[in-house]
Amino acid sequence: KNKIYLVFEFMETDLSKIISSKQPLLVEHVLYLVVQILNGLNALHCSGIIHRDLKPANILVNTDCKLKLADFGLSCGIDENNVTPPEYVVTRWYRPPEILLECSSNQKIDIWSLGCIFVELINRKPLFPGSDSLNQIKKILEFYIEIKDSDASFLGEEKYKKLKTMFPKLEKNNKHFL
Repeated sequence: KNKIYLVFEFMETDLSKIISSKQPLLVEHVLYLVVQILNGLNALHCSGIIHRDLKPANILVNTDCKLKLADFGLSCGIDENNVTPPEYVVTRWYRPPEILLECSSNQKIDIWSLGCIFVELINRKPLFPGSDSLNQIKKILEFYIEIKDSDASFLGEEKYKKLKTMFPKLEKNNKHFL
């Protein structure tokens, strides 16, 4: 049968190894990396592609801070309704609430993941390291002030009621990530 071989430039490491290393990261490094990721996501999204598994291990980096997005195994095209398929998507720590709550989503899931990565670059630890989907939702909600009706309109009435019964007394989390 026919085979296709792809040859790519060698990249020295990935962002997860940099984050876990003792190598100092200046604000300029972080911003340079984040701008490159944003440019890459812009190119993907303008081409109608959603990465859907953006995480530090899928961002390859060289010593000159040039990076490339990698691992497109879960990526998909944007359909005419701008909705992604409901199958598995994004490593848990980088999943947006709408995916955790099984709501439809679009390319914004990549932006949520990037936000989590941005904070992880600053703190050198994951922002929402949930042990399972429910724990992940709890960590996200504990980070924010009490959920308001207007903030959860994307859930739909049934899912919103379920969420409110699972977390009836969410209080403002006084910990800040910066």
